[in-house]
Amino acid sequence: MRTYFLSALLLGTSAIAETTPRLTIQLTDGSRLLGTPARKRLLVQSETLGKLEVPLDKIRTVTFTASRDDVLITLQNGDKIQSAISDAPVDLATVFGPVTLPWDKITTITVALPGGAASVQDGLIAYYPFRGDVEDHSGQKLHGKLVGADLETVGVRFAGNTASYLLIPRAAALEPSEALSFSAWIKGQPGQAAGNGWGTLLRKADNCRGGFFIRGGGSSNFVLAQENPCAGGRVTNLHFPEFAGNRWQHIAATYSQADGEARIYLDGKLQEKAAVSGRLDHTGDLYIGGANAAGDDGGFRGLVSEVRFYKRALTEGEIEALAAQPPADE
Repeated sequence: MRTYFLSALLLGTSAIAETTPRLTIQLTDGSRLLGTPARKRLLVQSETLGKLEVPLDKIRTVTFTASRDDVLITLQNGDKIQSAISDAPVDLATVFGPVTLPWDKITTITVALPGGAASVQDGLIAYYPFRGDVEDHSGQKLHGKLVGADLETVGVRFAGNTASYLLIPRAAALEPSEALSFSAWIKGQPGQAAGNGWGTLLRKADNCRGGFFIRGGGSSNFVLAQENPCAGGRVTNLHFPEFAGNRWQHIAATYSQADGEARIYLDGKLQEKAAVSGRLDHTGDLYIGGANAAGDDGGFRGLVSEVRFYKRALTEGEIEALAAQPPADE
């Protein structure tokens, strides 16, 4: 009923101001295009609801089904509409100039709203954009203390050692037990290693206790430690490709007990996944950019921006939306 009710509301939204979103379009040949659409609404035909005009700024993703006879539209609030496309081809303004994309060449459309993908708010428990301050902008007031690092225009520059980090004191809001997501933009230093020691970019665990980490030194990885990792406890490692260091890159990691899976993403693309069971174990304060909970933590050498934590597993479409708008160097 919820889907039908919202869809009916969408038909009467002509008086509501619409924003101009950016689209990330995945094509059948594996190519991907980013751009601004010429039209702000999508015309579809639902077997149950009839003809609909859905504002693009209400849409999160449009995904063609395996048969390609219809699409699944996921709205920003999570509601879903199964329908057939009845619209003209997509006209898109891109860096290559205007392009027209027929629907049979498209597999997925991800919609990102202006303001750094601000639409991905559901389940957000902490948000550190690092624009003018190092405070939490999620509303949870999980503010941190910056140590040995510099706040710049587009992020925080960390020195890559155990004396350079943002420390957020332990809080229950940062410890969801059944699902978790992390998202951030990073930019290292060309020709330099990610940092000393493990190159710790993120740590939420005491030494030799359960929790989670993201490390950029040596083998860059996302670690879920559900028991004491120093005593042979359950530990899951997923490995990122080596971080480039000469450009902004988007990294994300998710865990869902319901799905029984952990995943990592680089620049919006799934890199690795692993079967994981059980609830998350949490200990310790939250460190960003570096850590000193263990002697060999080290830290990330470079800029970090737009750090987000969620109490749910983000979808691939949501991660693509977050990865569609890198910080603008100023």
